[in-house]
Amino acid sequence: MIQPFIKPPTRFVFLWWRDTTGGFILAEQYYWLLTRFESAKDEAGTWGEFLDLVGAEIAAYVESFLENDEVKLVRSDSMGEALEHAYIFSTPEFPATQCAEESYTCFGSRLPLELKSSEIRTEYGIKVGVFPKARFLELQEAMSNAGCELRAELCDDDRVILNYGR
Repeated sequence: MIQPFIKPPTRFVFLWWRDTTGGFILAEQYYWLLTRFESAKDEAGTWGEFLDLVGAEIAAYVESFLENDEVKLVRSDSMGEALEHAYIFSTPEFPATQCAEESYTCFGSRLPLELKSSEIRTEYGIKVGVFPKARFLELQEAMSNAGCELRAELCDDDRVILNYGR
């Protein structure tokens, strides 16, 4: 987790794809993690530049997944080397899966069950809800009734699709 939630988050993003009928709800901080992770991957020339672009909090989150990686990256390593050797860059699910898991754990109990179209289990057996785009306004109202904000964002980037749900 980026920072353990001291209090439950109240701002969420419904992330959906044009070619699907459903989407996932992410805590807003995880949506920004996902966005910054992808743009930094494309813009950075070195591993150090990547860490600087994502910021200290996201860098610590990302590096926690590299602790057991065989390849130990140093700031001067080229981004090409990092993309080729680091586990986190070899899977299109990272960090979307982790963001969806942690977000759903925070808000899943706040929504009526009938608003969920399905639930998937990720690699580690954690449940993530899939919600229908057609019921976004109902989702937004339910989240509002629970004291939360929900906005929608279109994701056109296949690299961040939570493939378990496709």
